[in-house]
Amino acid sequence: MPRIPYRNRPSGRRVSRYGLPVLLIAVALVLAACTDDPSDEPSAGAETDTDSTGGQPPDAPEDEAASSDGPDDQPEDNLRELAPRTVGPLTEPVRERSIGCDPDRFAFFQDDCEPAAMIELSELVTGGPEPDAIPSIDDPQFESIAEAGEWLGDRSPVVVLEHGGDTRLYPLEILVRHEIVNDEVGGEPVAVTYCPLCNSALTFERTLDGPDGPEVLEFGTTGRLWRSNLVMYDREHLGLWSQFTGQAIVGERFLGDLLERIPTSLLGFSTAAELAPDAQVLTRETGLDVDYEITPYVSFDREDTRPAFLRNEPDDRLPPMTRVVGIGRGSESVAVVLDHLATEQVVELELDADPITVWWTPGQASILGGLRAEDGVELGQTVTYVASHDGRRLTFEPAGEGRFVDTQTGSAWDLRGRAVDGPLEGEALEPVARDDVLWFAWAVYRPETTIVGAP
Repeated sequence: MPRIPYRNRPSGRRVSRYGLPVLLIAVALVLAACTDDPSDEPSAGAETDTDSTGGQPPDAPEDEAASSDGPDDQPEDNLRELAPRTVGPLTEPVRERSIGCDPDRFAFFQDDCEPAAMIELSELVTGGPEPDAIPSIDDPQFESIAEAGEWLGDRSPVVVLEHGGDTRLYPLEILVRHEIVNDEVGGEPVAVTYCPLCNSALTFERTLDGPDGPEVLEFGTTGRLWRSNLVMYDREHLGLWSQFTGQAIVGERFLGDLLERIPTSLLGFSTAAELAPDAQVLTRETGLDVDYEITPYVSFDREDTRPAFLRNEPDDRLPPMTRVVGIGRGSESVAVVLDHLATEQVVELELDADPITVWWTPGQASILGGLRAEDGVELGQTVTYVASHDGRRLTFEPAGEGRFVDTQTGSAWDLRGRAVDGPLEGEALEPVARDDVLWFAWAVYRPETTIVGAP
């Protein structure tokens, strides 16, 4: 079957075809003990021994050259439509077919390989570890809220995933050392991912429409970065994927395709436990002897920190490590400055003709701050929803204690977007995929973004 041109590929539900004041940057994220000889090439999916304490990562390298990616070679009137090489998912491949490549080896280990790709391999930066040195969790084990409460603090950040009638919590204290959890939630294969360098926690469906029908992929870490962001690989075909965009950026089989995003929230553990007391929590039983209560990223989110392994010059509209809530919808994107949102508690937007409401409450600590999650600075908790019900636009005001009231009906809503009191009790708002992320990362993928709340 011929491949559909990138600009005209249809979007399906499963896939749209076309993510101590010492600075420990773990470029390798960090429980990672690199292989003794970095030139030794591990086989895909091979198990790699890891250090139980993690290692102190090297300082970020000096920029040697500006990134080669840019829109200079594109017509001006195409920038908004295609955003070549800059905004979110890429639309034009560098090469549609691989030349001189062994499909059973990673392209970046082959000197004479020119892989099918959306980017040049030279745009990838090695973070230190080799593939799978940062081990994904492929057989996740879960425990009850009560059991997890024995080691998680009230403000410990957790990814909250509600999917197919199932609710699970993934503590960042675990994800920061593994970056990927291959799981099945609500009967559907999913990948829960986290890139500490960007503070980007994103969840994707793992089922794609392949050339031979639906195919379930399992993801691992490559030890490579693109624009200071985790590059994943699928173990079935050794294709490379951007964690920030969920796009296949190297490899013929799924070149240009997008993993389907599943909206999730980052909440403090006590809030998540209150909202979903029956949720299952990812346990520390991972088969590794690691103290998950200690973060390898002490003071990483200081305002004066330089983004690690970023070849692009950071967008200077905001300091690089500014925290923002990034929302992309259709052709539009917005970055809401977290400090502004924390002051306002509610920010109303319109994106792609849809009304959007963004909420904030206190209760979550930074995983990138103190030695332990509970020592991190207070970030608060953010959620994002379509601000309408049954065709009627709603506007909201904070009501305290994690509640928000719509001014049209007086109904009270919780952070899960559910009306818990008033005329609309029992109704739910549609969640909007968004990212609690560091500004430099959002801006390098979406440079045309609008900023809300800039100081």
